[in-house]
Amino acid sequence: MLIVFLFVLSLSFILLTVAFRSVVVPIQAILLNLLSVGAAYGLIVLVSQNGVGADVLGFQQVETIEAWLPLFLFSVLSGLSMDYHVFLLSRIREHYDQTGDNTESVAYGLRTTAGIITGAALIMVAGFGGFASGELVMFQQMGFGLAAAVLIDATIVRSILVLASMTLLGKRNWYLPSWLEWLPNVTVEGAAPAGRGGPPRRQVGRAGGNRRPPLGVKEGWSGAGSRPAPPWAGGPPPLPYPVALMSPRSCPPCGELARDRGGGVVGTA
Repeated sequence: MLIVFLFVLSLSFILLTVAFRSVVVPIQAILLNLLSVGAAYGLIVLVSQNGVGADVLGFQQVETIEAWLPLFLFSVLSGLSMDYHVFLLSRIREHYDQTGDNTESVAYGLRTTAGIITGAALIMVAGFGGFASGELVMFQQMGFGLAAAVLIDATIVRSILVLASMTLLGKRNWYLPSWLEWLPNVTVEGAAPAGRGGPPRRQVGRAGGNRRPPLGVKEGWSGAGSRPAPPWAGGPPPLPYPVALMSPRSCPPCGELARDRGGGVVGTA
């Protein structure tokens, strides 16, 4: 069991250090994760072994806890708590990189993630409560432990303790020793698309100089009031077909060119 604990905590420390380029944030996350798991262990012992509130919840009082339960709770709760933590920290870090204000960034992270974290926690509490409502003791202990731990982690730990400690630590939250500067600079959100951040596109409308000139008219045309000159202004261009084969209905400009040249026009019907 100790090997599993050390492996999970060490891997969490490494990944959080690389993701947020800080050694303070991973240590804080591990300590608060252990706090949530310890609270779950204590509540299971209090209800299942000591019988406090067992009659109200409909649980059976037993002498021992299931042998597999502590390791199972630690593994599941570590993944769930780190999921909340990374989601919250990514919002805080994103805003801190933009403003450099730690207190404002912490408030921004709470404001943008509190509803989502609380809603997801309530859904999981309802799901784990289904296991706790059964008659098998091992499922009662598992469901109650997971539901209690998730509720405590999402409300007291992530929404109060994490934010309070990060506010007190200030810019020390993002401390990274100089001998770890070789770590790759990765972000949880990923890089922005290549097209973003460039100059805005030219808007084409109907007003003044933003209006696109008609086909065949030079770019200097202002489009304000006067009718644009036809494409053949300054002299009629050479006709690709005989004048007699052009119809003013199918090609009005060609009909005008034919009249200018004095030619006959057919197919007017």
